[in-house]
Amino acid sequence: MRNGIAVLFLLAAVACGCASMDDRVVVTPAAGVEKIPTKIAVYPLLTAEGVKAIAQPRSYPMTTASASTRASDDRLYIVAPAETKLVSTMQSQLLTGILSARLSENGFTLKELPVEAPLEQGEKEQNTFFVSLETLKHLREGYGLEAILVGNVYFVADGRDPTVIWVRAAYLRLVDTQTLDVLCHVSISDKYRGESMESAAQALALALAKKAKLVSTEAK
Repeated sequence: MRNGIAVLFLLAAVACGCASMDDRVVVTPAAGVEKIPTKIAVYPLLTAEGVKAIAQPRSYPMTTASASTRASDDRLYIVAPAETKLVSTMQSQLLTGILSARLSENGFTLKELPVEAPLEQGEKEQNTFFVSLETLKHLREGYGLEAILVGNVYFVADGRDPTVIWVRAAYLRLVDTQTLDVLCHVSISDKYRGESMESAAQALALALAKKAKLVSTEAK
């Protein structure tokens, strides 16, 4: 009897630790948004400069890049919060590419998004990129670009094999190109150990596709 109870507890613990990736993705649409746009561009995801190794699950605070900072020179800046240093790394570029592929696979029409960095950047501005509002208007009116997906991701290295990189958490926002309203939030909680880039990208893309009504809500 005791052995049976021990087995049940063990199975319950395994089930809690092995929740499906789809269950870990949380989608929060803005009030009144029933369906998100399907013609979008993906802004390069940002992440912390270094990748830390972990041996045991722990909580890491997530920070987000601002997607609606408008400067006097009529540009839309993507700026990391002052207390953090978020950058585009090899891992974040790879995840951006995989996510873009999975979004296309799930029915989204992806547009190329030209981004620039200021010609003269100070040390504190090394992570600043911008998309001119004129460019957004041109892409919207000429090519039907409806929204931009922006956000950041947190990576960790496996405690046993540091060469294995996991997606520990992510926070993305879909921003309307005309109003700059945030239409939808999508995130992966940081309370789990982590997932492969492929698994995380597919789960994020599928969650967004469901909100865009491109696939059935029952799809996995």
